[in-house]
Amino acid sequence: MLDRITASLPSLAPAEQRVAKLVLTDPRTFARLPVRELAERAHVSKPTVVRFCRSMGYDGLADFKLKLAGSVSEGVPFIHRSVDADDKTGDVLVKVVDNAVAAFLQYRNAASTVAVERAAEAIADTWKKGKRIEFYG
Repeated sequence: MLDRITASLPSLAPAEQRVAKLVLTDPRTFARLPVRELAERAHVSKPTVVRFCRSMGYDGLADFKLKLAGSVSEGVPFIHRSVDADDKTGDVLVKVVDNAVAAFLQYRNAASTVAVERAAEAIADTWKKGKRIEFYG
């Protein structure tokens, strides 16, 4: 995905190039920031951020960020591994987030954007209530 963005740079409008460079500089941060902050960091408007995502072939920012998160998480060593009793807090966090992203990506193509958003809201609500979140294959 990052190679495709790099190859597309010359054909993008200058404002969209700034968004692309922001993605290429720190894709993990880009995947988790809201559109307002992405626009501020790239010194563009919010619609420009969305236009960039669409020019890359995605339905919009949410679709682009979900694919980007999966793309950059592929290199994380703990993905698809269970949490072990001797894991440190940071290791547990990485494993849980990466497993959630992997689960979303697995079902992303079969689910509508609304279904994915509902699933994300359900996970967030469960976490806020302090309840256990389990992932089944």
